[in-house]
Amino acid sequence: MINHINKKSLDILASTINQHVDNIFSQKLFGFTPDRSQKKLDDNNDVVIYIQIQDSYIEIVNDYIETEDYDEYPNFEIKRCIRMSEDTDYHQIVSNNIHGIIEQISIVNDEFTTFYSDEINSIDIAIKITISGHDYYIIAWDAIQGNLSFIDKSIICKEDFWVIRSQISEFWTNKDIDLRYFYRKEIPITDRINECI
Repeated sequence: MINHINKKSLDILASTINQHVDNIFSQKLFGFTPDRSQKKLDDNNDVVIYIQIQDSYIEIVNDYIETEDYDEYPNFEIKRCIRMSEDTDYHQIVSNNIHGIIEQISIVNDEFTTFYSDEINSIDIAIKITISGHDYYIIAWDAIQGNLSFIDKSIICKEDFWVIRSQISEFWTNKDIDLRYFYRKEIPITDRINECI
């Protein structure tokens, strides 16, 4: 099995359960505009996601990796830090205005069985975070190298967001609007940590 997220990163995420989120920020390319509804995923990509908890931040990046067996694949790197990166000529920090208690974190699994065989294929991986009853996905795409997509499930289901939904369908086939892979499972983070032991 290829681990797209290591145990240290999982432990950092797990430590945030039942914590209060003050906000979630995205580091985006400087040309980003807030009207995301008619744009494709590549135009909405996030370079870094920051989850603000008390006086620190959980920093999430897609540290794309190349190996001998797999040419390249997405890989979550997660660390705790005391500040976010500053705006530059190329990137800006955008507030997602999300607050509440982290109730659950699941890994939208980094392995799945194909329709055609029992072979395990690694494609992309997502972190699903439930905050005060709302589901958010941080997706590291295999098809969009090195970046992330932060998706608010309640917004992505709105009528105006059909462009992004269509592209999600291209990347995640056999997927319903609930953003769950038909042949893929969501694993609570505590179960995923136990797999690493």
